[in-house]
Amino acid sequence: MAKSKQQLRIEMLELRESLDSKELASAGLQIAETLANWEVWKKARMVLVFAASPKEPLLDTVIKAGILSGKTTFFPFIQSIKIGRVTGLSQLIKVKDGYRQPASAVIKPDWPEFDLVIMPGLAFDAKGNRLGQGSGWYDRFFGEYLKIYSKPKTIVAGVCLEKQIIEAVTVDKHDIPCHYLLTESGIKKNF
Repeated sequence: MAKSKQQLRIEMLELRESLDSKELASAGLQIAETLANWEVWKKARMVLVFAASPKEPLLDTVIKAGILSGKTTFFPFIQSIKIGRVTGLSQLIKVKDGYRQPASAVIKPDWPEFDLVIMPGLAFDAKGNRLGQGSGWYDRFFGEYLKIYSKPKTIVAGVCLEKQIIEAVTVDKHDIPCHYLLTESGIKKNF
């Protein structure tokens, strides 16, 4: 019998909290290098990325390089379905629990069509299904996004450590699977 999302979330939060800071930093550097060399990232002009929490792989160096190379870069807000464009990482402000978000938002009708969305997760499975932290931010974001762009060409990539890939994630009808998964071991496509 498949575990509920709540059961999986408890287990994966415990796993994430147990991650050694050196292991996480090393994996973050490997994932950032993989992202920097990925053709999809290189070609993407309009991106939605995330500002890592203290227990997620840090991608700031490659995001900063992307901004400097001309990528139009957006980050999510933590507690509301808003996104904000930044032209430098200094425009991210700390909110709760070490999370960072943009200082200002872009109103929904003006959301761009993204070439690439990169999102974190507590766990992913072999089909690209994602287990988030439980707030439903990405589910709600994609629900609104698909009202604006009914058939987007957006590529969705998840970021996690290899040990966060599990056998199966319980999915709901509104869940959007990832096309790719970036880990410290490389890129996985079409699971």
